[in-house]
Parts: sequence; C-alpha cells; structure tokens
Amino acid sequence: MAVLSHFPGLKVEIIVDGKPLQEYSGKDDIPWGSVSTKWIEARTDNAFRVRVTYSEPPTTSHAVALLIFCDGQEVAKTVRSGAELYKASVHTCYGVPVKRGTKSGVQRFYFKALETTESDSMLDTQLTETVENVGTITIAFQFAEGVRKLANKTSGAKRLGTLTRVPEKAMKGEEKSHAVGLGPVKKALSSTKFMKWKNVGTPFARFHFKHRSREVLSAMGIMPVDSTLEPTLGRESTSQPYLSRESTLQA
Repeated sequence: MAVLSHFPGLKVEIIVDGKPLQEYSGKDDIPWGSVSTKWIEARTDNAFRVRVTYSEPPTTSHAVALLIFCDGQEVAKTVRSGAELYKASVHTCYGVPVKRGTKSGVQRFYFKALETTESDSMLDTQLTETVENVGTITIAFQFAEGVRKLANKTSGAKRLGTLTRVPEKAMKGEEKSHAVGLGPVKKALSSTKFMKWKNVGTPFARFHFKHRSREVLSAMGIMPVDSTLEPTLGRESTSQPYLSRESTLQA
C-alpha cells in the first residue's frame, strides 16, 4: 500500500476483487514529502475501488477533504473531521455517487482498454492534454473548514471521458493501455450526502497510481516479465460485501 513518510498513518490502496493491487516503483519515482507515485496493473473490465486507511489520531482541528481524480478529472470528494476519519479508520469509494430525489446510487470504476491508432492528422491541444492525463488515478488530501450539508442536491449519471482510440503520436513516447470508465448506476447501500466546505491551503498529501497493462509494465522494466501474480479476470462482483465502514463520497 502507498504510504507517505510525513504521514505514516495515512494509507491508500486500489482494490480489485477484494484484494489490494500489487504496487511497483519506477526508477524515476522517488517519494518525497507529501507525494507518493506507484504503478499498478490494469486488466480490462476489472472493477476497482479506492480504500483509504487513517490509523493515527488527528493532529489538527481542521476537517480533512478527500478528492479523487481519474485521468485528470475530479470524480468524487468528501469531507470528514479528523476525529471521524480516525474513528471509522477505513473509508472506501466504489465509484461516482448518483442521487435522484431520495434514491442513492453509484457508478462503479473500472479499467477500460484503449486502442492505439496511427494517424497523420494534426493533433489539437485538447486531445494532447487529455491523453497526457490518461492512465493515472490521484487521491489528494486537503485541510478544510466551514463544512456544511447541502440540502436537496441531486446528481445524475456521468460519463468519465469518451477516449477509446488514441493516436500513437499523441502519447509522446509514453505507452498508455487503459483509461478509467464508469459502469451503469447501481443501488447504493448508504444514502448520499452532499457537503460544501472551504479548502485551507494546498493538498497536504497526494497519492498517484499509474495504471498500465502487464505487457506495458513489463516492457518498461517496472513489472517482472516472469511475474507469478495471479490474474484477476472480470469485473468485481456486485454481490461482494461492502466494508461496514464505507464512506459515501459526493460527486
């Protein structure tokens, strides 16, 4: 699991089929202070969730906001007091919450395969920036204040990017194999609550997970070619038990 030296009690994992994905370090990924970068294997159509463990008591009176970014887009966020984070210990995000009236649902995260194409056409700036952000899940933590609940807020189903075919030259020599997709709306086990708050300063911790296929990771020298890791095929079962202390994240 990804851990920061400055915040050893704060741990983040990407979970597939109930188990944390094996994490790898790249030769240029030197951890420093408030930032951790790890590489993980993405398998097509595997559903995943983000699990955060907060195992040390708070050292500040501020609330803590948690933000999740997939492929450069903010997809979910929540806020808790430090005491709440420590009391619950484990917090999990399965996807993007959806709320219509009094009904709450969730669109689960999954790894979506990308197709590389050869194209001689000119690349626009927006496409280049989109491709640059693809392949990374980021979880950021920031102090917050002035937290309050928003009443009667609704949020419909979302689409997380539409990129499926990537011009090879848009990658600028960096191989990409998967993006993050959102599944259909499923019933949530807990009610979605939307909150509003004011951020204090900049994020005090960031966890980056760069996801690629096994073939790409092996070619990069990050994952051993003769890895004995067992494959985890198919999307995560919807019948799999949820953690009893799951946190509901807002869209």
